[in-house]
Amino acid sequence: MNKQALRGDGRRSGISIVVAALAGLLVYSTVVAQGPNHRMQAAGELAARPARPSGEILRGLERLKWFAKQHAWDDFADLATQLSADEAQGWMLLRDGYYIGVRDAVNRQIAALPREGLAAYRQRVDGLAASWLKQGVAERDDALLRKVIREAFCSTSADDALWSLGEIALERGDYTAARLAWRRVHKETAGDELLAYPNSRIDLDAVRARLALVSIRERSFAQAEQEIAELAEQHPTASGHLAGVEGAFVATLRQVLDEAKKERPRQPSTGNWPTLGGSYRRSNVNVNELRFNEQDKWQQAASLPITERPDGPEQVVLPPPGFPIVVNGRIIFQDAAGIHGCSIEAEKPTAVKTRDLWKAPPGAPAINVPTPSVNYDRLVAIVPYRAPEKSEWSTQLIGLDLSRDGALFFQRSPETAGAVFFGSPLVYRSRVIIAECAIAQGVRMAVSCYDVWTGALRWRRELGSAYMPLAPNGAPLVNFVLSEDSGIVYANTNAGMIAAIHADDGAPLWLRTYDRTFAAGSDAVLEPPTPNPGILHRGNLLVAADDSQDTHCLDAADGHSFWRTTRPDGSRLLAVDDRGVLLAGHRLWRVPLNNGQLDSKYGEELAAGVGQATVAGDLVFWPTPGEILLVDRATGKPTSRALALPAIGGTNVVVAKVRAGEASEAKADYYVVAQGSAHLTAWSRTTAGAEESNQTSQRGAPDAR
Repeated sequence: MNKQALRGDGRRSGISIVVAALAGLLVYSTVVAQGPNHRMQAAGELAARPARPSGEILRGLERLKWFAKQHAWDDFADLATQLSADEAQGWMLLRDGYYIGVRDAVNRQIAALPREGLAAYRQRVDGLAASWLKQGVAERDDALLRKVIREAFCSTSADDALWSLGEIALERGDYTAARLAWRRVHKETAGDELLAYPNSRIDLDAVRARLALVSIRERSFAQAEQEIAELAEQHPTASGHLAGVEGAFVATLRQVLDEAKKERPRQPSTGNWPTLGGSYRRSNVNVNELRFNEQDKWQQAASLPITERPDGPEQVVLPPPGFPIVVNGRIIFQDAAGIHGCSIEAEKPTAVKTRDLWKAPPGAPAINVPTPSVNYDRLVAIVPYRAPEKSEWSTQLIGLDLSRDGALFFQRSPETAGAVFFGSPLVYRSRVIIAECAIAQGVRMAVSCYDVWTGALRWRRELGSAYMPLAPNGAPLVNFVLSEDSGIVYANTNAGMIAAIHADDGAPLWLRTYDRTFAAGSDAVLEPPTPNPGILHRGNLLVAADDSQDTHCLDAADGHSFWRTTRPDGSRLLAVDDRGVLLAGHRLWRVPLNNGQLDSKYGEELAAGVGQATVAGDLVFWPTPGEILLVDRATGKPTSRALALPAIGGTNVVVAKVRAGEASEAKADYYVVAQGSAHLTAWSRTTAGAEESNQTSQRGAPDAR
């Protein structure tokens, strides 16, 4: 692979690069070869470059160190307060490959002060921090409590703010947020990466007891047992109020753990599939744990043609570009002609009627990766756009009101000239959060947040830049996708960086870089990028980036690496559950979550996977060029059943419950929805024992098409 194939050409105009980038997401291009299975180790210009703070900020941080050395505590307190007031752009290197935000860097300097310096700082900030804390506790306002933590972390009020924030998060089931807050109360629980509050007055045993309670609530039973054992060893007589009762912490936790093991997991009330991956955590494990099994019968409920994207090489089976979503019995999908909706339920599969929610302008380039997202009746999507006075194409973020027949209620272009939006938008509370890229000395990456109703910019956070592989037409092959959990956005740039930022204000949490590798074969075809977001599971963040052969398991709270393992060529993350991590490519693999060791036997009977599978209940719905195999989730072995596709080419699969909120599982209607390159197809589940449809075949039976 030559160096020129990895860099953006700064001599080209920004807008023309944008057009190339749009087209590049559709190009099936051949990488310059250096022999079969060659890999180039990341070094020098291939390494990602996190955004640096401004020179003014860097000089301020150096002055802060100088004031501390001179014991000029009043000057130190003045400058520290000034630097902490607003979250500056840029990332500060803490240790090799690990970065933090400017405000965190300031707080670390404050926390390291001797007693007299810390006292001088607290004299400056304690009054205001105490008023924020009082109001935040009284009103259960987590925004005010976070304000204490971010702007006055070393004040005498901040440990109480962390404690209260953890309680509020636990009450609403935000286990990642609760753990993050409580871990920071003491250095013994914070770990190496997180900044711990200096000299907290809160008992360490009470913090450890609540961390164990978090593990129980999120059903991480093995972790909870370990935490309870450590508490019994280090604080055997500790007692207090916990889980609604007064008593010894260890005894209370063991009782709560025993009761939790007997309970069935609570089932969410919705069976919708409103965004890429089924939820904004991007999980691809159906959160309803639907009770699918091999005996279920399936019949085709809908089949309709969709507008194809520009053709790839003839006679080559390639992954389909689109991902459907399902909301309240309505399929919504985006293709080259626009964004469309249709009801799943119809008298005949071919009688399904579609409604145009948004029509692509004539001549618009098709965008491969974006998938619309819906929250309540608000649909947000990335679409191609060209201003009337300009000839070049770019992208816009649009919002459609589904309760008013898809009425447009906002449209917004990127803030940076020459930038484009990428991926599938996140909808968090009243915010739309989106990945943004611009071409300048490589690809610059940022995350932007807009108001979901007005489109007004709320915040924008620069991540950094990196050189990217180029298609023959000069377009960088970008695949930048976001996940969200407990108010934290996780960015998989697929460009040497993984980052975590707060969804409410864009404040940085952490950023990690990793060694980049690129694979190329002598006649390899570079497929259009398939979205591969990081997947959140019980405090773990799993990432398998395009530019690395490693699968990373990170602590979602601080970015600490639990393990990393080399994954099979061409594989990507499919799902994470209690059994482990599922990897998908031409077949399936499993990686146990506790050790990262690849189980090569799992899925060994599968081959020729094309498109995105999904997991639901006891099954993996596994797409091949001509059918969707029903694979046993526990063993990775194909069952005897399959769903025949209407055309050769593979598909992207989702599973949804149409009658969302039905009290009885038996009354709910379940659907498999598959979007291929030229067809969208849906199958409904019928009761076991019903007459078999010709769309549900024995594996290996003659093709019904």
